[in-house]
Amino acid sequence: TLQGGGEPPKTPPSVFINDDLELRTMLVLLAFTFAVALVVTDLGIMVAITGSTGAAAITFVFPGLFYYVTHGDEPGVLRTAAFALLTFGLVLIPTSLSLTL
Repeated sequence: TLQGGGEPPKTPPSVFINDDLELRTMLVLLAFTFAVALVVTDLGIMVAITGSTGAAAITFVFPGLFYYVTHGDEPGVLRTAAFALLTFGLVLIPTSLSLTL
């Protein structure tokens, strides 16, 4: 018996995908990945594209965006610097991508 007379907590189902939307999303991602794998013969270009966009986003865009959003009520030099960092990252991504291709 439980103390307090309540019911035992329900355990979640042991299914990885619980929703139709999750299933459709997973199938679309799987199909897209499969199509890319069938078409791409050189993974070097894929790594270059991922690196040029991902590195700039992680280094410049996300830190600037997170600071700018979380400190929205605090005008000042740091918020301006965060916006400049975000802007630089957003300019750097297409620039590095065009230089990669």
